[in-house]
Amino acid sequence: MRSKSGSPANAERLWTVGFVLICLIAVIQRTSTQMQNTALPLYIQALGYTKAAAGNANAVYSAASLLLRPFMGVAVDRWGGKRVLMFGTVLLALTVLGYGATDSLGGIVLLRALGGVAFSATTVAVSTVSVQNIAESRMTEGIGYFGLSSAFAQSVGPVFALALISDNDV
Repeated sequence: MRSKSGSPANAERLWTVGFVLICLIAVIQRTSTQMQNTALPLYIQALGYTKAAAGNANAVYSAASLLLRPFMGVAVDRWGGKRVLMFGTVLLALTVLGYGATDSLGGIVLLRALGGVAFSATTVAVSTVSVQNIAESRMTEGIGYFGLSSAFAQSVGPVFALALISDNDV
């Protein structure tokens, strides 16, 4: 039986509160990450460090994210996606706040490493939680929309970062 809209009358809803919230969380986290990836090398250079130092700081971030990804998958299986997501989100927020508290290269590199841990935790967990919030009959469509949230964040994050830098003379 079909409804007036032409869709099956018993079709499960895609846009539930849980799915919308997890998409928003993903957009905020990934926009923050893209802003950092764009702004921090410029910030490091503005502090008087070399381009190589800025590149190395980003390499530490990438290495931490890459190396810890399998462990975050185990953590999600052991403690649940929501707990790992909360851990990663809190750690991400602390690293963002930490940049304002240090202007030493060592401090920034440490924060980049912790940011890589946070990125690893949040990306594994947010993907897991998103799938848990998509009705099985709408899984492909839901994953597509969730993927759009990442693409959106990747496109606006650098724009926001460069606007922020230009407003603050970094």
